Amino acid sequence: MGVGNILLKDEGIGVHIARELEKLSLPEGAKVFDGGTGGLSLIDLMKETPRVIFLDAVEMGKKPGAVMRFTLPEVKMATDKIKFSLHQVGLPEVLLLASLLGVSPEVVIFGIQPKDLGWGTGLSPELKKAVPEIVKSVLKEVYKHF
Repeated sequence: MGVGNILLKDEGIGVHIARELEKLSLPEGAKVFDGGTGGLSLIDLMKETPRVIFLDAVEMGKKPGAVMRFTLPEVKMATDKIKFSLHQVGLPEVLLLASLLGVSPEVVIFGIQPKDLGWGTGLSPELKKAVPEIVKSVLKEVYKHF
């Protein structure tokens, strides 16, 4: 599930990666969703699945395009050091509320370091260049479970 705001350049990297994944042949049962800036509505998308891989811009203080893989416990431990969501309702808050509502799929987050969060619909050159490698990393994760 790619999340982010495609009107704020690199903040939309999760959606851009999801769009690339939609072009590929994925294992049976794997689905790609554009979660956009869905916030709490993401919980409904998570209800019927045992596993969700989120793709999102994450401010980690790293080189633009850097990718880190996080599990839910790691997100809970790192939220004071890393800005996981750059949207109004953050992904950690959505995941917390989902668990309180009994919606608790296995969650993996691929955080991608943005460079430019200004107005615009394209990605920075650094993130454009990183897209193929990010897609490969996500595919490895998908194929582990299908």
